[in-house]
Amino acid sequence: MLGYKINFLILFLIIMALLNPLTAEMRKKTGQAGMTFLKIDGNARAAGMGGTFVAVENDVISVFYNPAGLGTLSRTALALSQTNWIADIKHNALALAIPLGSYGTVGFSAINMDYGTLLGTTVSFAGSQSVGFEYEETGTFSVSDYAVGIAYAVSVTDRFNIGAHARYVYEDMGQNLIDIGGQEKVSDNTVENFAFDLGTLYRTGYKDLTLGMSVRNFSGETTFPNLNEGFYMPLVYTIGLSVDLMKIISPDLDNQRLTFAVEGLHPNDSMERVNMGVEYNFNNLFFLRGGYKINYDIEDVAGGLGVRFNLGAAAMKFDYAISKMKYFDNVQRMTLSVSL
Repeated sequence: MLGYKINFLILFLIIMALLNPLTAEMRKKTGQAGMTFLKIDGNARAAGMGGTFVAVENDVISVFYNPAGLGTLSRTALALSQTNWIADIKHNALALAIPLGSYGTVGFSAINMDYGTLLGTTVSFAGSQSVGFEYEETGTFSVSDYAVGIAYAVSVTDRFNIGAHARYVYEDMGQNLIDIGGQEKVSDNTVENFAFDLGTLYRTGYKDLTLGMSVRNFSGETTFPNLNEGFYMPLVYTIGLSVDLMKIISPDLDNQRLTFAVEGLHPNDSMERVNMGVEYNFNNLFFLRGGYKINYDIEDVAGGLGVRFNLGAAAMKFDYAISKMKYFDNVQRMTLSVSL
């Protein structure tokens, strides 16, 4: 009985911490981070739950949200995802986890952005202030972003996991002409740096109530060539919980789960945010999801579904998600995963 009271107290404190961003005065911090492609939800299951995944366990995609979650995996798992992002941009992601028994779990991750071919322009002054200036085309060019990483998670006890994720992040914004001492020179706008994620996961033992915390995209300062000011990656502190509501509503239904998850986020480049999500799981074969994001500029409602089937010893899973976007077309995501 004392254990349950402690768990209820922890749950109450966590909920109060998560709801605090809704009542506190919001602070505008727009434009204070670079390499923001690291913030995109690159997986259909997580996106369908509104990106609420810091306290959801037993999935290889935890490598992108809370690396401690990799420690709950018992089978080798691989997930491949594609996101049709805004403006015809493609976001591709890979996650791989290999359990090593009592030695923990090692994971790998990769993200690639496909922006397509862009048309370059430059300012062309007409020579007269009354005429002003116009834009002159400079031809086509391409830009690229990618990140590759390695992760490790281990169970400290049967309920408590810790994990870490290190990534090499690269960004190429193309070339442009700059004036140095009266001479035009080509500036190669490429930057690279390392980012680090840390996370913890605690299973309370009550109704599958799980608490999660993570720090993502911790990095040193990054500076583009020929610029005096640098930037940091989109650092975000996240704390959240997940619970199986079905064990509270109808404990006798062992073939169904109703996972509810909520988390609060403190980013370095925007105001505080809240994510909420729910997933209905029928017999571990069919999944229905919904999510909502609070205090985001262009995102709010999301939904998705998934199906799972066995092929011999392997378990295959296909997930789909759609996210409503303000001012843009809806974003669709697809993920194919396999467990061996």
